[in-house]
Amino acid sequence: MARVVARQVEAVRAGRVVGRGDVRVTRDGIIGPKDAAAAPWAAVERIELWPGRVRVRLTSGKTRKYNNYRDGSGYAVLCRLLLALGVNASYEARG
Repeated sequence: MARVVARQVEAVRAGRVVGRGDVRVTRDGIIGPKDAAAAPWAAVERIELWPGRVRVRLTSGKTRKYNNYRDGSGYAVLCRLLLALGVNASYEARG
């Protein structure tokens, strides 16, 4: 898993988009399936992940929720990617 995370961190830092299910991580922020634009990293207070679910808590007090049960198994990798990028994130293996 460490190699996968390292490759994905490198990709994001190089300006590419890394997706896990319908959630995409970019150099500028995180984008959900119905978002018109990325939630900028500066506006993200915390990201909480469970298998198939993501909750993005914004500094404005709003929360974006994404549910994707098709690809929930890779959210532990997504959490490690976010942590490596310096994002406050946590992963709970049980939903």
